[in-house]
Amino acid sequence: MTAQPPHSHLLLLVVALAAGSTGCVTARPLGASHVDRSDVCDVQALQHLCLSIRSDAALHVEQLFDGTPPKFHQRPDPSRWLTALHQQNPPVPHVGNRLTVVSFNTGLLDLRTSDVLRDYDDDAMPLKQAPLLRTRRQMLPQALADVDADVVFLQEVWRDDDLLALQAWGDAHGYASVRRPPGWAKDGLLTLVRRSLVVGELDVEHRAYSGDGFDTAALAVHVVRRRQHIHFFSTQLGEVVLLNTHLTPFPEAYDMRMHQLRELGLDAADEDALVIVAGDMNAGVYYAQDHWQTPDGTHSPQWFANAMAIPVAFAYGGFRDAFVEGLDDDDVTLEVRLADALSPERRHRNPRIAAEVPFGAPTFCDGAPKVFSATDCNPLYFAQYAGQEAPARMDHIWLRDKERRVHTASSRLVFTDAVDAADGPVSLSDHYGVRVDLVVGRP
Repeated sequence: MTAQPPHSHLLLLVVALAAGSTGCVTARPLGASHVDRSDVCDVQALQHLCLSIRSDAALHVEQLFDGTPPKFHQRPDPSRWLTALHQQNPPVPHVGNRLTVVSFNTGLLDLRTSDVLRDYDDDAMPLKQAPLLRTRRQMLPQALADVDADVVFLQEVWRDDDLLALQAWGDAHGYASVRRPPGWAKDGLLTLVRRSLVVGELDVEHRAYSGDGFDTAALAVHVVRRRQHIHFFSTQLGEVVLLNTHLTPFPEAYDMRMHQLRELGLDAADEDALVIVAGDMNAGVYYAQDHWQTPDGTHSPQWFANAMAIPVAFAYGGFRDAFVEGLDDDDVTLEVRLADALSPERRHRNPRIAAEVPFGAPTFCDGAPKVFSATDCNPLYFAQYAGQEAPARMDHIWLRDKERRVHTASSRLVFTDAVDAADGPVSLSDHYGVRVDLVVGRP
């Protein structure tokens, strides 16, 4: 079947399907927030960017969104910022309830794909599947049972039958679940909340990113980038808002991710409730090289610009990084030190053999699983992307806790070990999961 042009009525149809229960949320234009007009050097989350970007005059936050990568004169090293985030953790409340939160990109990629917008006949599109789908689908419910979290944020649950199977598992194990309504364009999001935490019903909106954060290219595979906005009241926790999201991939889309995270941050800042944000942001806080050399000798650019999105989210949302808070003191800047170990001047990495040995650095993976959720140290990731991308902590759990009544007791990556299967050990996904254990003070 021949490709069809992206007619405006088809675009409007998909945008309509993307709308939440109250319709699409319109992005606030640049300049509408006081953060937009702030000096980058005056915003704590952005100060390491200020020190790294060449600018002849004062640089305002809104100028980071002009679509042109800034000129960096040095690596934007977030070590001081990460240390400050670690120190934001409030003390353990005298009276509180434990809450375990997990975020996990399941890697259940199983989509009809195309580089152009076709009509809505899925059979016209080639099928893109992640490796070992059948085996990993079978392993996932037991893995979720073993992790025993109170709130589970899942991404890349693309197919209806996967959504229904995991919903059924959740129902049988005491969880309320949130997924896109039937017939809507896919977003891959599924959130599970332990029913014993919830008084009444969950109030749910499915909010598509809009404006410059709207991913038009994703429409070609019937995908709309959204965040689930889930509001509920809990006797144990008080008023809670959960935001589950999965942002646009690839380093060259850094500007789109920045718009998406500005929109998400402004959403969160509007809330008086305890806000928990989680998902695959497709960006880390640090990259040691602006141009990443791949095994074929080419260079993938704009990695420094890709490191701007997460600090931007914190500038607008006033977030705490629960994962960083829960790390041991010695591990707070481990992701920076490990990334630096792959920089050319250290000579620990041989890009030419990175398709055979993770990162072309035989000993690198000894420490990397502690912090990097997306890395060639994961055999499933390596099988798909060997040597193409720098390692990153791109899966996140953040808090907006205006009353400072939430203490992060611990954090770690989960699902890092291969699971025994009939054909041998299998990684559960190409991403590792993120787990934080919280103590929430009495509301």
